[in-house]
Amino acid sequence: ILELTPTATSAPANECHLFQNKSFEDGLAHWQKFGDAQLVTESYTGVYALSAQNGWAQQVITMSKDADLTLSGYYKSDASSAGIIQVGIDYLNENGSELGESSIKLEKSETFTSFNLIGQTVTGTESIRLWFYAEAQTAVIFDDFSLKSTVCPSEGPPVSTSTPTITPVSEPDPPIPLETPMVTPTVEI
Repeated sequence: ILELTPTATSAPANECHLFQNKSFEDGLAHWQKFGDAQLVTESYTGVYALSAQNGWAQQVITMSKDADLTLSGYYKSDASSAGIIQVGIDYLNENGSELGESSIKLEKSETFTSFNLIGQTVTGTESIRLWFYAEAQTAVIFDDFSLKSTVCPSEGPPVSTSTPTITPVSEPDPPIPLETPMVTPTVEI
């Protein structure tokens, strides 16, 4: 007989989901918004997404190790607008001062389009600030962010999966038959 016992194991380092509320399904929890950034129901997946026009939003994540990072997500915008759309990662020291930045400008897109920003922490990085921005002339909707890292922060919650472990269990001994006396029925005539 084999017994299956689920065991928690760490996910591979490059699969760490470091964002909290990455698709805005918990409203604006864990996000700071500035200017004209608001929750909307036009989303890539789920119910909610975040819209910005002359505004931006950010989330700060503890990241105290050297790491290669990939920030990805989905966005859509008004293709006829003239303003800039950007996403970025700021590398912050222990006091929250910026040490460096990785950012990209996004092309206008009337349908939800994916983006990827690749960055690398700089020496002295203690946390990272993930942000997106839209100028006044551009309305944009962001949704379903993901941050993958080659090093997961030790301060963050562990990401685990359940993997079955097969543990052999010894077969119980067969029951020992009891000797029962044979009873012969008595019949009277």
